[in-house]
Amino acid sequence: MIQNNSYKYSQKRYNHLLRVLGCIRVGTLHDFRKSEHPLGIFDSNEGKKQVSHHVENLFIENSNDPKNLNNLDYKSLSEFNAIKIENSRDITIENVTLTKRFNHTNLFILCTSKIKSLETMKQFDGADSCLEIVNPLLFYQELTRAINYIIPSRFLGSYEVTYQDRHEPWNGMDWGKHPALIKEPKYQKQFEIRALWQPLNQNAQIEPIIIGNFKLGQYVKDIVI
Repeated sequence: MIQNNSYKYSQKRYNHLLRVLGCIRVGTLHDFRKSEHPLGIFDSNEGKKQVSHHVENLFIENSNDPKNLNNLDYKSLSEFNAIKIENSRDITIENVTLTKRFNHTNLFILCTSKIKSLETMKQFDGADSCLEIVNPLLFYQELTRAINYIIPSRFLGSYEVTYQDRHEPWNGMDWGKHPALIKEPKYQKQFEIRALWQPLNQNAQIEPIIIGNFKLGQYVKDIVI
């Protein structure tokens, strides 16, 4: 989880409201998929990815042999829930690609950047000002309290975004990067940090919310770029 200071790029009027009155808009993962958002924010694939593994040639002499567990191709069959081969012998699997698709449930998200620069600000269409969050720990504590007044949610932390293709090769251990923390490489100059909140009721229908908490303004300051 990121605890260093970060930077919020936005229009002057919105950053002014945050600094003076503690007003801030907290978005959602699925809301970023809407095309009305400006460049640098809109992404129809937010929260989505797929993980794949290709089995070129796998021969299983005895499916009950413990040595099979050291074979990545063999392990992938159960991890991807592809083929059940218990108590089987002399099986050959050739040229098969296994794929698991992810479409993450909706989350509350606040986006900032770890970089302070004019070039970074230009990545966010319409942004003309910058605030520094000078005490992220207290800032997110206050923001979490404010979100919970509206809808009970758990703060998952703040993390750097990974810029990569949304088609990810299986690493053989887990399902890789969190779907909400992936963006395409074309956005890499944003150096984005995302704070995430999961509603306790994961079936809740959530939308972006406007938070008003005057204490938030104590933990930000204007930055001249």
